[in-house]
Amino acid sequence: MISIKPEGLLSTTTRALEDVMPPLDNPAIRTPTAAMLAGVTTRSILRWIEDGTMTGEQCAGRRGATDVVWKVALDSLKGRIPLTLDEQIVQHIIHADEGDPAAKNALGLSFYAAGQYPIAAGWFEAAARQGHVDAMDWLGNCYLQGQGVTRDKALGLKWLSEAAAHGHSIAQRRVDALLPGYAGKRGTRPARSANPG
Repeated sequence: MISIKPEGLLSTTTRALEDVMPPLDNPAIRTPTAAMLAGVTTRSILRWIEDGTMTGEQCAGRRGATDVVWKVALDSLKGRIPLTLDEQIVQHIIHADEGDPAAKNALGLSFYAAGQYPIAAGWFEAAARQGHVDAMDWLGNCYLQGQGVTRDKALGLKWLSEAAAHGHSIAQRRVDALLPGYAGKRGTRPARSANPG
């Protein structure tokens, strides 16, 4: 959906975003993020850096000077990521690389919409493990449908139940449909028989 804004408001909004958004010229991301984006292993990314087909640099990790990580230029991943790297996707990548679960879920949705289910499921799982409720619902659905992962009803129900327990209404309806009689029993133990005999 496109909304049209008055010229003054648009320029004010653009200036405000420029103040908080990192530069998009050629951001560098960590190798695990690059691997998830390309649907390959981190070792593959390191091999591409080693053979010169990808640009990368070593830098200090999050745990200090003894923790060395490789970062790769996002431009060097073009053609290896099955998405168009528009400004919004690049922003999601940058924020996902920083650990933002909402950005990870957004990337999962983008890959899902592009039919790249294995990559989508990886992003949904990364966000779900950080407590992102929508990602839990999407990951549960991936397991139930076998989209990007091996079909597994138990894992699907696990993630849907987790989302439902956090109040996700769509997940609640899916769990109720899959487990008749489950409605209203979330978070409670099964009732004991009133007749002890």
